[in-house]
Amino acid sequence: MQKYCSNCGNTLEDGDHFCGACGTPVMYDSPVREKGKTPPVRRKKGAIIGAVAVAAIVCIVIGVVSLMSRSNVDADILSWKKATTYDEDGEIIATKTAVIEGDSAFVRSYDSEGEEDSKIEYRFDRSRNLTEQINYSWEAGEYVEGSSIERTYNNNGDVLTCRWYSEGELTERDMYKYDDYGRLIELVCYDGDEELLLTFECSDDGENIEMKEIDGGTYYMKKDRKRHFLERRYVDKDGEEIVAQEWKFNEEGKLVKETNNPDGEYYDYTVFEY
Repeated sequence: MQKYCSNCGNTLEDGDHFCGACGTPVMYDSPVREKGKTPPVRRKKGAIIGAVAVAAIVCIVIGVVSLMSRSNVDADILSWKKATTYDEDGEIIATKTAVIEGDSAFVRSYDSEGEEDSKIEYRFDRSRNLTEQINYSWEAGEYVEGSSIERTYNNNGDVLTCRWYSEGELTERDMYKYDDYGRLIELVCYDGDEELLLTFECSDDGENIEMKEIDGGTYYMKKDRKRHFLERRYVDKDGEEIVAQEWKFNEEGKLVKETNNPDGEYYDYTVFEY
C-alpha cells in the first residue's frame, strides 16, 4: 500500500524516516493512528507507558509541525521560488517550486528524476495567515486531492486550532494555548475519542521551549526573537535523538536552509532560492 506524508502529501518509499519534500518525520505503526484494533486486556505497565509515550511523540510531531510550517516555510512561500533537497552526499533527491496566485500559493514537488510527485495548495486570509492547506498526490498523470488542514488564529497571528481531514472526514484536532508573551504553553490533541494534554516550559529569554519529560525523554524547541523556529529535537531516555531539525535564516529574515537529522543516520538538507 502506497504511503504518503501526513503533512504535505508527498509520496514515501518503504524505509523512509523523513519526508523528502518537507522533512516531516515518518511514523510507522503508531498507536495513535491505529483504528479498529482492540488491544489485549492484560498488558504490562511498561507497555502501557511506552504506548502513551509514542502517542505523545506523534502528537507533538504533528502539532508542532503545524506551528513550524506556518512560522517558517508557509510564511516564506510568499517569497521563495525554488527549494532543492539534497542527501548527505550532496545528491538531489527532491525539488519544489512555489507560485503565487491571488490569495493562494501552490507548491509543486518533483522527485530526483524531475518527475512530478505532489502538490500543495495554501490559502491565506487578509492578514496573510495560512488558513487552509490541501495536499495532492500525482497519480496516473493527474493530481488527486488527498488530506487537508485548516487553521484558525488569534489577533496576534498565533495558531489557535488545527484540524486535519482525510477524505473529507475530521481525523485530528489540535488546540494551542499561549502565555502573555505569545509563547506556547499548552497543546491539546484530539484523535478520535482520545485526548492528550501536553504542557511546555519556557526559558527566561523566551527563545527556548522545553517540553516536560515523556517516558524519560525530552522534546525541545527553539525560536529566535522574530518567532522563527530554529530547531526542534526529541531525545529519548537513552540520550538518542529520534527527531531533529534545524533552520537557518539570512539577515533579511528569509529562510535559506532546512536540515533534517543533522547528527543522525538519515540526513538531508533543503536550500531555498529567492
